[in-house]
Amino acid sequence: MNDMPSAPMSNFLKFCWCGAVLVLLVIFGFRYHGMNAVVMADEWYYSSLTRLTAPADSSIPSYFYNAIYRTTTACGPGFLDCVRLFNSVFFLASAPFIYMVGRRFLSNNIASLVALLAMLGPVNSYTAYFMPESFYFCMFWVTSWIAFRFNDQPGLTRAAALGACIGALALIKLHALFLIPSLAAFVLYSCLRGKPWSQPRAWRQAVGCIALMLVVTVAVRLGFGYLAAGKNGLSLAGSLYAAQAGNSTGQKIPLLQLIQLSLFNLRGHLSALTILFAVPIAALVAHGFERRAAVEGAAPRSPLAVYTTLILLALLCMTVTFTAFVAGNGYETNFRLHMRYYNFALPLLVMFGAAQVGRGGKVPTLLAVTVATLLAATIVFTIATSWQPFTPSMVDSPEFRGMSSRRAAFFILGALSLLSVAGWIRRRDLGARIFLFGFMPLYAVSASINIHHEVRAGGATNDFDRAGIFTRQFLTAAQRDKLAVVGTDPSGMFRTRFHIDNNLASQQTVTQNTPVDLKTLPAGTAWLLLLGSYPTPEGAVVRAHGRGYSIVELGAAAAHDGTGK
Repeated sequence: MNDMPSAPMSNFLKFCWCGAVLVLLVIFGFRYHGMNAVVMADEWYYSSLTRLTAPADSSIPSYFYNAIYRTTTACGPGFLDCVRLFNSVFFLASAPFIYMVGRRFLSNNIASLVALLAMLGPVNSYTAYFMPESFYFCMFWVTSWIAFRFNDQPGLTRAAALGACIGALALIKLHALFLIPSLAAFVLYSCLRGKPWSQPRAWRQAVGCIALMLVVTVAVRLGFGYLAAGKNGLSLAGSLYAAQAGNSTGQKIPLLQLIQLSLFNLRGHLSALTILFAVPIAALVAHGFERRAAVEGAAPRSPLAVYTTLILLALLCMTVTFTAFVAGNGYETNFRLHMRYYNFALPLLVMFGAAQVGRGGKVPTLLAVTVATLLAATIVFTIATSWQPFTPSMVDSPEFRGMSSRRAAFFILGALSLLSVAGWIRRRDLGARIFLFGFMPLYAVSASINIHHEVRAGGATNDFDRAGIFTRQFLTAAQRDKLAVVGTDPSGMFRTRFHIDNNLASQQTVTQNTPVDLKTLPAGTAWLLLLGSYPTPEGAVVRAHGRGYSIVELGAAAAHDGTGK
């Protein structure tokens, strides 16, 4: 392998690359066409806040995301299919940036493979949802590309560009703010790399670049927020996240218990990451202990190792702390694995594992045996316990859920992961080849297929969908403004409201077969959509009914002729 990053992509490889991206765009853009929304209440929140709410009234400060996806309103009732097309375009747009980061450390062919595997993996299931994950995935890799360009040649212009990217990320998802310490540390590393740590000029450059990056980040985040939503746009968290933080159980438990809960949840994440990325993790650990790690092999891998470690450690800490903090709120438990808070960065691990291909020699024996033993023991334990008691899901953790949902595939992939670790002990190139050319393609395709089937099943039409679709057709827009949806399943009610597509409609949880207390309904409520079996309120008239639902007009026994119109 060469001592410099790979040469520009050949014309043949460009042709193959563009062809593959176009094929994937067709597949991703239309495979979920016509399918119902799946993830409630998230998809309802983003749909209503993006399309039906004025920016100043949005409870989530995703103003950049809202500005882009608000245009899907032009698609009329087919807005969700337009959202999926947008998602597919943004998701696939990240591939060139993954490739451009990878080719700094890999050959063209291998960098192309890493980018393709990122597109084929189960994370592509996020293209189905009215959620910002696909857009965020793309912008993270744009940010990473800028960060590595800064590493190539530190300077104020590139520091400002990095700050602008972070600000844009924070306008898609608030979680981007947790990347700031890691990116600031990477800027510091980039300015000091290869220079004496006592050199004042290098430190002045680092401090100046970090300061400018932070100033631009704040300016972009608050400036765009103010332009979009006025004074409300200056709130970093937004009212929804602020309310969640204020009502979370984490406010009421001792710090020591919160730490214990976080460490427990961390165990689940480490188990999943180990069985998925054993060789890259082993290589990262070994890299940290090798004196000459920065000058061995193809291109220096230290920047990739530092960036990967900083990003993933920060996101892991944020994820497990958040999970422990909100455990006990509604559907939140400490057994959930919220890998979607960092899975956009996982191609970094694949990249570092791939960087071991072509490396000669063995890892120092004691180090190799120690690291490999710990990783192998974790893999065996994860397989033996069948990932219990943790509950990976297609939304929270499509990577681990896709791998583990079918036991036969889980055991085969687990065995391949163990084999890659054994190969890495013998020769790091052998372990990397088993991981990159054996484990990863099989995992990416099988896990993606498994998640695809789950998403399709989740989007199949049910009674909640039928109730919402019929209600939207039956009632006028003005009548839907005064509608209350009554039921016992909050997720199902959100799904119904997604089809009703009116953010003024409310929902009320009432036990089946018990009267609805009209005093608890919002003022001005004139219509009820009863999901299930409920007594008709006094003075109300049933205007329509279907399987599992009925539409009731309140206080209108003599006001209408029974048509409801």
